[in-house]
Amino acid sequence: IKIDGKYISFENEPFSVDDTNYVPLREAAELLGCEVKWEYGTITISKDKTSLRTMADAEYAVINGETVKVPPVKMQGDTSYIAIRTFAETFGYSIEYDAENNICVLNAK
Repeated sequence: IKIDGKYISFENEPFSVDDTNYVPLREAAELLGCEVKWEYGTITISKDKTSLRTMADAEYAVINGETVKVPPVKMQGDTSYIAIRTFAETFGYSIEYDAENNICVLNAK
């Protein structure tokens, strides 16, 4: 993954399922300066006035008060993974897939 021109590696390896790329939620969120809270199975990611609230395996998220259909957060062991497009677009990043290098490229809008 490349964010604003810098290659990023994660402790927990990103993966793809059905053409959707997933990144470790907490690692990605903290990398972009977001706060992550778990409360009674609900995951809330927030930064400034932007928030995303969802649950593992839920097909919907509440983004800034609006319910939106999204690829579900997936769990692998104790690690939660979020679809990188959902996460990036919610927090103000454009996203492209660089097929030649097999990476997702995010840039602040």
